Amino acid sequence: KRQVIDRAPDPLSISEVKLEGGYGYHQTEPAPKLSAALNLTIEASVSLKANGAWQLIAAVPDVFDLRLMDDRIRFSLWTIDGAVARIDTVAKALLDPKPHDLAVVFDGLSGEITLFLDGAEAGRKSASFGPVNYLPTQRLYVGGAPWGLIFEGRIGALKISR
Repeated sequence: KRQVIDRAPDPLSISEVKLEGGYGYHQTEPAPKLSAALNLTIEASVSLKANGAWQLIAAVPDVFDLRLMDDRIRFSLWTIDGAVARIDTVAKALLDPKPHDLAVVFDGLSGEITLFLDGAEAGRKSASFGPVNYLPTQRLYVGGAPWGLIFEGRIGALKISR
């Protein structure tokens, strides 16, 4: 069983940024603990409001990015050697507005990225070996980001571990 060594800050310590139209997102202060890992796991409980646009669940720029669009899941990861790995898969279950458990696991030793939806494997891809990119000056963004992505559904829980 994988032991959780580290995780993102408690949601109460994440500040909210409000945008026009009532939308917003959350962000942390830069934190070295959010990157520089051999392995990375992101788990989220999400309810998606399909709108035909990419919606951000969580991202640390140039480290990782997890987003949804209607029935698509996309995860991008930057490794320390500068390689970018991306898995993009279709999951029709996301069209159901009920909450779904989403997880993505990057194993730096095997170079595998695996996506799970509601406990079942939804996709797998070979990626670069090695640790996740280390950018201690970057922020964690949840539910949107200043570069224009928002999340119109609901993120009920989010856990990032390495």
